[in-house]
Amino acid sequence: MKTLSILLLSGLLVTSMGCKKDKEDAPAPSKTAMLTAGTWKVNSSTLTIDAQSNTFPEPSSNQAGYKFNTDGKTVVTYSDGTTGNGTWALQNNDSELVLKDGSSAQQTRKVFELTSQKLSIGRSFDKTAIQKVLNSSSGADFELALIVAGNPSVAWQNTNNVDYKINYTPK
Repeated sequence: MKTLSILLLSGLLVTSMGCKKDKEDAPAPSKTAMLTAGTWKVNSSTLTIDAQSNTFPEPSSNQAGYKFNTDGKTVVTYSDGTTGNGTWALQNNDSELVLKDGSSAQQTRKVFELTSQKLSIGRSFDKTAIQKVLNSSSGADFELALIVAGNPSVAWQNTNNVDYKINYTPK
């Protein structure tokens, strides 16, 4: 009887394991699919100086909506209801987002994070770029100069890295 019980139990285990279907993981959506899935609104900005981060909420008066279309075109809806058009492209293995609107030069932004619930793009600056700004050298980055000027209490001479991110959430 003991042998019969063991055989029955073994048979049940083998049967239950044999009938179990392996679930195949669905492929993760591409970065392009996530970017073009809806409209993104500016939610906050984050300034990270040598791993010390501060996030600042975006005032509702500045919360523009960005729609990235699958044809590479963008539509921006500003908080006052006006719209603007441009183009976009992901490049360098989806690590950069290239943006162009009708009135400004092309801008390349680092993609810090892109999921179905968050888009975070911006710029990274190393010690060399920081020193150019501090020394008012030719080729100093204007955007970084504004960050430095707006944060006078930072010991910029000792700073190695600055990340500036604009954070978006689905609208």
